[in-house]
Amino acid sequence: MDDERIYDAEKVWPWDQDAIEVRIDARPDPLRSLSRENGTSEMTRYVIVWLAPGRTPEEVLTLHTKRLGELGVIATGLFTERG
Repeated sequence: MDDERIYDAEKVWPWDQDAIEVRIDARPDPLRSLSRENGTSEMTRYVIVWLAPGRTPEEVLTLHTKRLGELGVIATGLFTERG
């Protein structure tokens, strides 16, 4: 169990704190399973949503926000009293 909330509004990368990563990848195997394209297809052939929750909507850290918006993806995450 992880009861410690790790959040820092000054951090610029979601993976430096508690965060969520969702990948939607319909590429055929083995590209999908092995991630062999070194990020060259991110947000074109597959979508990654990285976000670190915040206390307010303005504090939510989301990478590729502009590109996600262009794709019609809406993602947010807020802390609650329980985490």
